[in-house]
Amino acid sequence: AYDDQQLPLEHMQVTASMQLPGVVVSDFVEQSKGVYTARLTAGMTPGNGPVHVVIGNGEVSIMLVSAKLKLAAVKIPTSVGGCTINTNGLTDDSLLLLLIIAGLMLVRRHYQPPHVRNSGR
Repeated sequence: AYDDQQLPLEHMQVTASMQLPGVVVSDFVEQSKGVYTARLTAGMTPGNGPVHVVIGNGEVSIMLVSAKLKLAAVKIPTSVGGCTINTNGLTDDSLLLLLIIAGLMLVRRHYQPPHVRNSGR
């Protein structure tokens, strides 16, 4: 942010917003010499539009409008624990594999000779 003589505007109040559902613009942080930064986070709905930035000193303020930004939606992972919920027609067979292994262990224990079962192995 610079004034009309190209001098950096320090200690200004800078805010921004975007008219897309769920979009969050963090507070601006003054870096130095009129440089301010913020983070824009997309919401669940994709879309595009400008960011509206207001720069002021408590007495006078101006609004700047950016070029349109295209935002993709934030993707929420569909996995829970060690098994994956069906996504794009693909499945995770780890639960089935665990059930088969547990069944084989029970069958093995059932068919072991009595002296092996009682020895604590």
